[in-house]
Order: sequence, then C-alpha cells, then structure tokens
Amino acid sequence: MLRAIKLIAEKTIGRSKLAEELKVGEGTVRTIINRLKDAELIITSKAGCVLTDKSIKFWNEHKMVFKKKTKVGKNELTIADYNFSILVKNCGHKVKSDMEQRDAAIMVSAKGATAIMLKR
Repeated sequence: MLRAIKLIAEKTIGRSKLAEELKVGEGTVRTIINRLKDAELIITSKAGCVLTDKSIKFWNEHKMVFKKKTKVGKNELTIADYNFSILVKNCGHKVKSDMEQRDAAIMVSAKGATAIMLKR
C-alpha cells in the first residue's frame, strides 16, 4: 500500500502501469485501488489515480518519520531472502518491546523483524 501511495504521489498513474510498477496482477492492483479509495486516500479518473489531500498529508508525515530505507542483502543476521531496514527518528518512546514490531511484521507475512534502538 505504501509503495502504491509513493508511486501515485510521484505522478498520476493508471491501473495497468501501477500493476507493472508494483509487480502484481491486475486483480491485486484493483483490490489495492479499492482499499485506497475506501480509505479516501485516492481519487480515480480516466487519467488514473491521484492522491487526496488526506493522503498527501499522510505521505508527507510518513516521509518525515521514516527518513531512510535501505535494502539489506542476505547475511548471517537475516533469515529471509529479501530484507530491508528503516531509520525511524524520534519515535523510540513508542517502542515498548521489539516483540510488538516482530509480531506486526509476521502478521503481514514477514519471517521476522528486529528493532534496534539508539538513544543519544
């Protein structure tokens, strides 16, 4: 969903181009579009999908919190073939236990998650 919002934020995009960019089928992208429409995050027209004011605000806030994303290659510390890291600034106070992040990741089909906190 976030990747779809990112692509739509970059430019108006049609369903087939969105499916191609997300590397999913037309049916999957239809579901994504319907869910984003139901959440009032996009508007669709013949020209394609565009973000609503609500989703523009969300996307800008998301970019401020999640500053940097990096793909991580398979190594001795990872258990999946595809891994990535996200630097989240000024939100450490919201993490009670990294188990919550792991459980949330597993609920959306991840193999696991690790939270590393740095306090300065």
